Amino acid sequence: MVRQDRDRFQPKAETVSAILLSGLEKIQRCLLSMAMGWGKMGIRLVICALNDSNPNIEQTAVDLLRHRSEPEVQRAIWNYLNLPQPSTLLDYETLQRCLAAAQWQSADEITCAIILAMAERQGSWLREVDIPKLVVADLGIVDQLWRFYSSDRFGFTVQAQIWQTCEQEECSKIDYSTLDITYCFGKRVGWKVQYYRERDYSDKYDFERNAKIPYDLTAPVGNLPSTFALGGGENHLEFEPGDTESTMGFYAPSYSYYTWSKDALFGHDFLRQFFPIIEMLRDRRNQN
Repeated sequence: MVRQDRDRFQPKAETVSAILLSGLEKIQRCLLSMAMGWGKMGIRLVICALNDSNPNIEQTAVDLLRHRSEPEVQRAIWNYLNLPQPSTLLDYETLQRCLAAAQWQSADEITCAIILAMAERQGSWLREVDIPKLVVADLGIVDQLWRFYSSDRFGFTVQAQIWQTCEQEECSKIDYSTLDITYCFGKRVGWKVQYYRERDYSDKYDFERNAKIPYDLTAPVGNLPSTFALGGGENHLEFEPGDTESTMGFYAPSYSYYTWSKDALFGHDFLRQFFPIIEMLRDRRNQN
C-alpha cells in the first residue's frame, strides 16, 4: 500500500518533459536532479538537457552526468565534447570510465600508456624522435577528457598554460633560465624537482610526484596527468677521483656525476619539447 501511494505521487515522464520544455528554470533544474533517480528514462531526459539553449540548464545536466558510469552517459559526454573518432585503437573508453569514477591514479597510468603506445614506445619513454609521432587530435581527446572530468583543474593544456606563465615570469627575451622555470613550474603543479650534475658540469632537472599530494581534486591545478613520466632515459652514477698530485699548487677535487644514454629526454627538456605541441592543440580550439 505504501509503495502504491509513493508511485501515485511520482511525476510521470511525459509531465517532466513538458515542464523541462516550459522554460521555468528553477523547476527545470530541480526536476533534472530528481530525474536521475528514475532509471534510464530519467537519465535520457538529463542527456537531452545537454543541448538546452539555457546555459544554466546545460550546466546542471553536465554536473549531474559528469561522474556517471553508464555507457549511454559516457557516449553522450563524448558527443557533447564534440570529440573526434580516435585515429588509433587506444583505450580511451577505459580512460573515460576511470575519470568518470574519479579514479585519478588509474587514469594517470592509463594516460601514460596511451601516449607511449601512440608513439609505439610501450614500456619505455618518449625520445626526441618520438615527439613528432604524437597525433595532435588524439592528444586533444585525452586533454579534453581530463579537463571535463576535473572541471578544468587537470589536463595537458592546463599544464602548458602554467608553463607559459612561468616562462613569462622567470625569463627575459635574452635570458632563458632552465633552473628558474623548472622550480617555478614544479612548485605550482606540486611536482618535486630532481637535480642531476653531468660530467661536463651541466645541469639536468627532472620531476617526480610529491607523495604528500593525493590523487584527487584537492591536488594543485595542473598536478595531473603526470606528464613528466612520459620522458626518461638510462643513467648511472660515476665517480671521478681527485688529483693525487698538485698542478701549480692546486688539487682538483673528486666529484660524482651522472652519465645518461644518448636518447634520454626527461624533466625540463622533455616538457619544453612536448608543450609546444599542446599549444598547437589550444590554438586549434581557439580558431574553432
